[in-house]
Amino acid sequence: MLAYAVPTCLYSGVTIALGFTSTPYLYFVLIYLVTVLFIGGCEVYIRNVDNFTYELGPKILLGQVLYCAAIFPIWLLLLEEGRAGGLLFALTLLVYTFAYSSLKIAIALNTFVVSGYIFCAYIAIYLLDQKGSFRHEVLLMASYLPVSIVIGQVGSKLAQKKYSVKKLLNEQKTTHLHLEETLIKLKEAASTDELTGLLNRRELNNRMEYELTKAQRKKTKISLLIVDLDHFKKINDTHGHHCGDLVLKYVADCLKQHFRNTDSVARWGGEEFLVLMPDTNLEKAEQVCSRALHSLSKGEFYYNTHPIKITASAGLCEMDHKSDPELALHIADERLYLAKTKGRNQIISKSANS
Repeated sequence: MLAYAVPTCLYSGVTIALGFTSTPYLYFVLIYLVTVLFIGGCEVYIRNVDNFTYELGPKILLGQVLYCAAIFPIWLLLLEEGRAGGLLFALTLLVYTFAYSSLKIAIALNTFVVSGYIFCAYIAIYLLDQKGSFRHEVLLMASYLPVSIVIGQVGSKLAQKKYSVKKLLNEQKTTHLHLEETLIKLKEAASTDELTGLLNRRELNNRMEYELTKAQRKKTKISLLIVDLDHFKKINDTHGHHCGDLVLKYVADCLKQHFRNTDSVARWGGEEFLVLMPDTNLEKAEQVCSRALHSLSKGEFYYNTHPIKITASAGLCEMDHKSDPELALHIADERLYLAKTKGRNQIISKSANS
C-alpha cells in the first residue's frame, strides 16, 4: 500500500502545490482508498489459498496489472501537466514484474502501461485542450521504457536472490525441525520398550543410579518392585503371540495408571516388569503395589471375545544410598520367586528367613 501511496498521494500533492493541476486533492485520496480496497482483496485471496507459494505470484501480478490499466488512466488525466512524471511512478510499480516472469512478459507489461499513458496524453491534449506537447510526451515515454527495463532487470535479480535466500532459510528451518524430531524419536527409541512404550532395561539402570545419588543427598528411601505375569506362557500357547503382546500392553497401561509420574516403570524383559519408586519406604510401596496387582487381577481383558484372566506375582525390596543395585535386584527377584511358590497373584516384601 505504501508503494501506491507514494505516487498517488505524495506526487499528486506536489503537482497541486506546483500548480500543474487544478484537480482537488480529494480526488487523489479517493483513488488511493480504492487502491487500498484492491490490495485488501489481494490479501484476502492470499490468506484463503492453502500453502501460498512464490509460484502463485503471477496471478497476483496479473490482477495488479489489470488494476493499473483501469486506475492509472484516470489518475494521469487528473494530473494534467504532471502526467509525465506521474507515469514514471506508474512504471516503477511494475519493476518487480521481472521477479515473477520472463523478460518478454515484463517488456510487454511496461509497454502496455506506456501505451495507456500515450492514449491518455492524446485525449488530454487534443480532446480536453490541456497544455502540453504530444510529441514531447511520446519521446519521453519512448526513452524511459528501455530505462525501466534495465531497472527491472536489476530488481529482478535482487528479488530472485531475496527469494532464494528466504527459500534456503525456510528449508534450513524445516530441516532443523526434522532433525530435532528425529533426535527426539531416536532418544525415545533408545530409552523405551518398543512394544509397551515403557522404559527399557538400560534406561531403568540409568534412572536407578540417578535416584540413588539423589537419595544420598536427601537421606531418603527407594523401593524396588519386580512384577512377573502368572502363566504367561500358557496365554501365548493357547491364544498366540499376538494375544500375548496385547496382554503385555494391557499390563503396562495398568501399571502406569497406578504409579506416580516420578516413579519409573520399565519392561525388564519378557513378561517381567520393574518399578522404581523414589522417596518411598517399604510399607508405603507395599500398599501401592498391592492395589496395582489387585486391580490387574480384577480387570477384564478380552481377546476375540474370549475373557482372559491376568494375574501377576511380585517381589518388593527397600533401598537406600548405600544399597548395591545388583544386590537389591537379586533380593527383589528372590521375593518374586517366593511369591510364585506360595501360589502366585501376590506380593512378597520380606525374605523367607525374615
